[in-house]
Amino acid sequence: MSTKVLVVDDDEDFRSLITESICDQFAVLGASTGVEALSTVRREHPPIVLLDVNMPGMNGYQTCESLKGIDPEIRVVFVSAEDTLDARIKAYDAGADDFVQKPFRVAELVRKLRVLEQLVDDADRLREAVKNASDFAIQAMVASGELGAIVDFTRRAFGSHDADNLLKSLIGVLSSRFDLIASAQVRIEGGQRTLNSDGRSSPLEAELLTGLASDNRRVFEYGRRLVVNFPHVTVQIRDMPLEDQEARGRVRDNVQMLVEIAETRIESLVIENRIHAHKVHALNAIESTRTVVVELEAEYKRQASISLALFQDLRRQFEDRLLYLGLTDKQEQALVQLIAGSADQAAALYEAGLALDKRFASITRELQESLQLKDEGSAELKAKSSGSESIMLF
Repeated sequence: MSTKVLVVDDDEDFRSLITESICDQFAVLGASTGVEALSTVRREHPPIVLLDVNMPGMNGYQTCESLKGIDPEIRVVFVSAEDTLDARIKAYDAGADDFVQKPFRVAELVRKLRVLEQLVDDADRLREAVKNASDFAIQAMVASGELGAIVDFTRRAFGSHDADNLLKSLIGVLSSRFDLIASAQVRIEGGQRTLNSDGRSSPLEAELLTGLASDNRRVFEYGRRLVVNFPHVTVQIRDMPLEDQEARGRVRDNVQMLVEIAETRIESLVIENRIHAHKVHALNAIESTRTVVVELEAEYKRQASISLALFQDLRRQFEDRLLYLGLTDKQEQALVQLIAGSADQAAALYEAGLALDKRFASITRELQESLQLKDEGSAELKAKSSGSESIMLF
């Protein structure tokens, strides 16, 4: 069944153009005013709305706010020729999920609609994940207050083994325990993930947080918003209690501490990934070295065996021919001792080679044991650091 898309624009020709462009992929509905759009949403429940900014009566921003009042989960894409930062901020504040500038390519519009369609499908799963994290946080924090919430988040943060779980835990504690409307973005290894208190994110929200992350200030406020910036984590609080200065100060301190804990965990995840990569590389190098040593040992044994056999054969042939050389007994004895000494030297070199091979084997074992101890030490240090982080908060 095709996803319903409501096109709201007072220009009938534009609505017809959009309908013809995407009707083969979506079930397109139309409305010429904000009031008509609200009526259609109540009746048809479309999950996605394409909304013009400038319309008679209710403008696009007012319509968007009203649509969100009817259905907070509805996805709204503003379509406007006015592509300014102020227009995008107004769209974001009204609750928009994305912004498309006129004129645009149909392929671009379809791509954005597909993204929103996927977000609609993922919304239930994401909300359930945040709800689970929130429920877990509430159980631990009700009796212990804000500090207990921070200590509990520290414990859970250092138990997270990927950025997604850490991000869900961060949003969970901000939303459930501190009762804040928050959005957060985590950037790691060339990628980024964004999540908000509703358990979802939008391309426009991700774009705005990326822009805020470029600000050099660590903590700053504008209007009722608080932004806390670290290299890997950015958090925006949208409902600062400006009327209560004490509460405002606590929110600033608590949010900054939570974000710093998340930043520390992200840095440790980056280091752990690098250590793991280096360990794999070192183990591969050790295995390659061991293979080469085994091959050298086999080749050396083969050559040594051939050399000893040649010396023994030479000695037998020489002894057989001594009778025909007309040498004295003393001369014969001297030549035989000379050949025997050379054979003994070759045997000694062979034994020395075997001793060197044993040393190579010992070195590879020592390296493997060292890596194993280093890995165990890292795990122990990680466990200790998790506990020390909680102690440092006091």
